[in-house]
This record gives sequence, C-alpha cells and structure tokens, in this order.
Amino acid sequence: MRYARGVRLDLLLLLAAAPLVGCINTDAAIFVAPTLDAPAVAVKNGALGTSVSGAFHLELHLGPRASGPSTVTLGQFDILDAQQAAAIVSPLALTSTPPFPVTVQPGSDVDLSLTFDTGTKLLGADLGKKLCDAAGIVIGGRIEDSLLGTATPVASGVLHASCQ
Repeated sequence: MRYARGVRLDLLLLLAAAPLVGCINTDAAIFVAPTLDAPAVAVKNGALGTSVSGAFHLELHLGPRASGPSTVTLGQFDILDAQQAAAIVSPLALTSTPPFPVTVQPGSDVDLSLTFDTGTKLLGADLGKKLCDAAGIVIGGRIEDSLLGTATPVASGVLHASCQ
C-alpha cells in the first residue's frame, strides 16, 4: 500500500522528534524550594535544667526556569510539638556550613548542614518533658528567598529526641 508523500514526511518528522520528548524540562521550581531532612535532637535533663543540641540538613533547590539566581537568608527556626501547634524551643541559635546568606543558581542545589546547641544556657525542666514527649517533635522554620520576596516555610517530619 502506498501513502501520499505528505503523510510519509509527517511520519518521518514525528519519528525524528520522538527522542526529544524525554528532554522536556518539567522542573517548575522558579523560586527556591527548601527541603529539611536528617533531623536529630539530643536532650539532657538535669537537676538545674535541660540542654538541647542537634543538627539537620537543608537543601535549597532552584529550577532552571528561574529568572536568575536567588540570595537566600535564614529566617527563624524552632523546635515545635508534633502537631506544629506550639513552639517548645524558640528561636534556635543555628550555625550553618556554608554560612548564610547563600546564592542558589538556576538549575542547581545548595546543601547546608545546620547545628544548634543551648550549651550552658539551660532551659526549664518542663521543656525537657515536652521535648521527650512520646508524640515527638518537629524542627520548623523559614528561609527568605530574594526571588520570591517573602518567607518560605520548611519543616522536618516528626522525630523523637534522644533523651537522657
């Protein structure tokens, strides 16, 4: 069976374009998208009070369709109850590697390690009980994205502190 020439040309173009379908970039992150993972919290309850230390990983992602790079600064982070209804430790004094502010280029990720430690500044014993509650806790906060011009919230999943 013979086909009209126009049909064969269309078929050839369709077959030639088929490999390019997988190359369409569907990453819609035109503002910085933060992800908080690997949270860990250690609580030491003592006669004079409670000390808290911990760490987490923060990934900042900016898709290739963004209008340009974004400068990201760190907003306030807290330890919250499992329902994220109330702050238990607020604010957390964070140290980051690399330090903030950071620049995220379009089509890239910036990975940060953040730590906190109350050190010799002891918290009340009642906070130790809340931090060690069986329901767990959440680390939550926000980043400031220069492209968006406002705060973007980010939170961990529910975790259980290591309590002594």
